[in-house]
Amino acid sequence: MISGKFKISGKVLSVLIMALMIGIGCNRKKEIRGKEFVPKNDLVNVLVDMHLIDAVTNDMMYYHKFNEGDSIDLHTAIFEKYGITREMYERTIEEYSKHPRQLDKIYDEVLMELQLMQDKVEEEMSGR
Repeated sequence: MISGKFKISGKVLSVLIMALMIGIGCNRKKEIRGKEFVPKNDLVNVLVDMHLIDAVTNDMMYYHKFNEGDSIDLHTAIFEKYGITREMYERTIEEYSKHPRQLDKIYDEVLMELQLMQDKVEEEMSGR
C-alpha cells in the first residue's frame, strides 16, 4: 500500500526549485534589439536575399563565369540594401545563436518566404 503522505527532503526540494527557476529563466523571450543589432524583420529579409544569392552563385553555369580569384562580395550589396554592416549582421546572428528557439522562428519565416517565392515562380511557369 502507498501511504497518503509524501515527504520530500530539503535537498530534493532545493533541486526542484532551482530546476523550476532555471526552466522559467530559459523560456523567457529575450528581445534582441538595439542599434548594434539588425531588426528582426530586416534580418528575415537579409537571410532570404542571402539564400537566394547563394543559390544563384552556386549554380554551375554562373559559377563558371567567374574565375576562382574573383573577389566579388555579393553579401556586401545585401548589407548595403538594408543599411546594415557586416559587423551588425554577425553580432545579430551571434546573439540569436544563444537563443535557438528564436533563431528557429526566424528561419521558419525565411523558409516560408522562400517557399512563397518558389510557389509564385511555379505558378507563373505553369500559366505559360
